[in-house]
Amino acid sequence: MSLQRIAVLAVLLAIAGCAPERVVFVDDEVPLAAPLEAGLDSGAMGLEQDDPPTRAMRLSFAEGGVSRQPAGLDEWAPASVNLPLAASDALWVPPGGRAELQAGATGMRLSEGTGLEVLRLDSRALQLGLPRGAMEVRILQGQELDSVEVDTPAGAVLLNHPGAYRVEADPGGGSGRVTVRSGLAEVTSAGVTVPVQAGTTMDLAGGDPPSYDLVPQRAPDAFDQWCALRQKREDGSESAVYLGRDLPGHADLDGQGEWKINPAYGTAWAPRVPAGWAPYRDGRWVWSEPWGWTWVDDAPWGYATSHYGRWAQADGAWIWVPHAEGMRGTRPVYAPALVAFVGGPGPAGAAGAVAWFPLGPREPYHPAYPASRAYLQALNAGSLPPGAPASAAHANQGIPGALTVVPQSVFLGARPVAAAALAARGPAHGLRVGSAPALVPGRESVLAGPAGTPPPAFAPVTLQVRNHMPLAAVPFEARQRALAAGQGRPLGAPALTGLRRQDPGARAVPARLATSPAPGGSLRPAHPGLSPFRPAAPRPFTPPPGPRTQDPGSRPESVPQRNQPPWAQRQGEPGRQNRPNGQNRPRRIQGQGRNQPRRVNPVRPQRREGGGREGGGERRETRP
Repeated sequence: MSLQRIAVLAVLLAIAGCAPERVVFVDDEVPLAAPLEAGLDSGAMGLEQDDPPTRAMRLSFAEGGVSRQPAGLDEWAPASVNLPLAASDALWVPPGGRAELQAGATGMRLSEGTGLEVLRLDSRALQLGLPRGAMEVRILQGQELDSVEVDTPAGAVLLNHPGAYRVEADPGGGSGRVTVRSGLAEVTSAGVTVPVQAGTTMDLAGGDPPSYDLVPQRAPDAFDQWCALRQKREDGSESAVYLGRDLPGHADLDGQGEWKINPAYGTAWAPRVPAGWAPYRDGRWVWSEPWGWTWVDDAPWGYATSHYGRWAQADGAWIWVPHAEGMRGTRPVYAPALVAFVGGPGPAGAAGAVAWFPLGPREPYHPAYPASRAYLQALNAGSLPPGAPASAAHANQGIPGALTVVPQSVFLGARPVAAAALAARGPAHGLRVGSAPALVPGRESVLAGPAGTPPPAFAPVTLQVRNHMPLAAVPFEARQRALAAGQGRPLGAPALTGLRRQDPGARAVPARLATSPAPGGSLRPAHPGLSPFRPAAPRPFTPPPGPRTQDPGSRPESVPQRNQPPWAQRQGEPGRQNRPNGQNRPRRIQGQGRNQPRRVNPVRPQRREGGGREGGGERRETRP
């Protein structure tokens, strides 16, 4: 950026009454017309270790006063739908409440009286802490299989197969329960790993030493029935035909708009909204690491349209373009908000205002957080068709009504934008464009709601973990000082690692390795001669007769049936037998019968960055 342009910008800001230091953008050295290569995704590009995750965890449903504790803070605040959860965040579902979360193609549902801790979140693996309560985990057969580890006081549950699982934890007596309705689970406790097949419930009992029992799966209760209704909604989603099941929030679009073909952009979705509506206006801004300023939409359907795809206008109305033509199968990569911030003359009296507009199709998104070139390729691949150059212009910058302006106090305070939006003088022509304002978040930016007291039942409980010890959460004050030194630029993984080592206040969730025996000995069967339950071989699933669904990638105008069965939308769903002769049954572990435990030799924990430890080394499997 030349000195002449900086001088002109300073004059314009002075005229508008804005504070120049408050509208500095954090991407001064990143040109908007960076030569991104079209048609590449995260499967073709090797992302670097320090890149942020390609997905976030979303709160997709909440009732009954669900609350959240952000990483590094002692306060709790109400949790609303579409709120993102990051590593070291905690969630509490009080008695009478329920919650649902999504992370890519993995869905989680929480029963009342359940506490959840996000121990680790990356592009391929998810590690959760369940100190108390019950949760369901569903892993779909997507482009890439997710690995989910649920750590409880009684043991660590590893889920590496598509399926439907229920995990329960009782912190009082150190007991737990794992039910596998479909798929295959591995439960590790007190130095022993037990595979749990589909149709089986494993009961874990605390004691000296701890014990386990294997019985036929428990009958569904009220929580299971609620989970089944939520899953039926997902399975019958017509929007999944256009978006696939890897994109979180696709089912929330059903019934809220219309899918159509646009001559310029291909497949598009038009929301049913009142006149004068604009994207990224009904919601608020929160600070969520490692991405920084993140948009939280008020509409239940607003998650997918805020973090994926692009917005355009057609015939005077807004349409959402989820992907460029021919990029239907690209793995979606999460973005905190696909907008461009602008600086320059603002509305009269708008001292210290913040303004933005939505990015349009084929316009690359340059994040403010540090990322590799491979990550940027994957992030923008879905919106750049093969062979098409990235657009250096911003189509929505000149559209009346596309620009949203609010005072900085509203932006920093995570307050509702629509009620405080200032009247813009017109389109944002000629104003400087950047990826984020250089504003340092406060506690209210992270809490995203009024601070409250910790839930009385959410006390620290020692968890058993299998692969990785939890990373310490850096106190917010230490992160805030580092953010101020960098003018609001989000901290990368190396910076957070350094803060963990330097700050004595960094605290991790209490945990111990499940691969080591308990003080009273290793996990053992509940009674001598325990005969593992072997469920009957499932019968091959035969779909009912009927016409096959038309390929949704080429002719979206043919509306799919709302109640079409899951097998017609994607093969390989949990519980579906799509190959003959029972070939979908989980592979038997070499040298063992089904549900047979294997003893895990204790391994010496390896010291990880930030003071954590993890188990490693080869395990020798022997018959107990």
